[in-house]
This record gives sequence, C-alpha cells and structure tokens, in this order.
Amino acid sequence: MSNAPPLALSDLMAKTGFFLSYWSLFEIELCTAITAAREQLGDHRRKMPDGLNTRLDLWLKLVRRLPDAATLDPIVRAMRDDARRLRNVRNIIVHGLALGNAQPEDGGPGYIKCLEGGYQKPTGKDVRYTMADLEHFVQSADALRRGCKMGPSFFNYRLPAKYPK
Repeated sequence: MSNAPPLALSDLMAKTGFFLSYWSLFEIELCTAITAAREQLGDHRRKMPDGLNTRLDLWLKLVRRLPDAATLDPIVRAMRDDARRLRNVRNIIVHGLALGNAQPEDGGPGYIKCLEGGYQKPTGKDVRYTMADLEHFVQSADALRRGCKMGPSFFNYRLPAKYPK
C-alpha cells in the first residue's frame, strides 16, 4: 500500500498548467530556432509565418540546408510529428476542458475530461486524460522545447503512439 497522499483536483490542474506552459515555451523556442537557422544560412529576416504546421515545415526546410542536415533531419522530422500530435491534445484541452475528477467512484485513476470539438463544434464525444497521460504531455512538450532551444540532439522523449495523430 502506498503512503502517497490521495490525488487532488489541484494536482490534475497543476499538471495541466505545466503542460500548457511547456507548450507555450516550445512555441517560443521554435520561432527562435527558425530565426537562428535563417541567420546561420544568411537568409534575410522575414516575417515569422503564421501557424504551427507552417513553422514546423519551415524549420525542417531550413535544417535541411544546414551543414549537419543528414544528422538533424530525422530528429527534426520526429519533433515535427510529435509536435503535430501534441498540438491536437493541447487543442482538445484548451478548447474542451470540462471537468476534473481526482477520486472517481469506480476507484480508477483521476482524470480531466475534455469535450472533443470544444464548445464551438462539439462532437458529443469526450476524452479523458489521467495524471500519467498529462505527465507524458509535459515530458513531450519539454523535450520539444529543449530540442528547439538547445538543438535537436536534446530532443530525448517521444510521445507514445497511443495519443492522437
């Protein structure tokens, strides 16, 4: 039997907040990485493109022009793929967070519940993320952040395949 205190709703909300904070930091570092790659390649500064997909694709194109492209390309492709999947999770949470239940009556793990499609375009389905799921999201967002800030070789955590594509 564990001596750990029971999970509280504040624990779930704090972990959700950590994930969203790391996600925001990743997006900032992605823009910084794009700017740095442009400078390294001697590209003239241009406006940062809108949209995560556009930015991820641009970064990959820039990385492919760098001297160590052969080493970096597969890592940056993996980062791009994880970022796209994790963005789907982020959007489900941001636009559809409906409730949290730290102590379900069935004795299962605590979770946050999100409405697919959010409140604007609800699908009638919901998604539940446990503390373990949220920890995967935190680790993945932080690995993406590190990979952009310190270089792709610091991307050292892959989002498990069970999360949305």
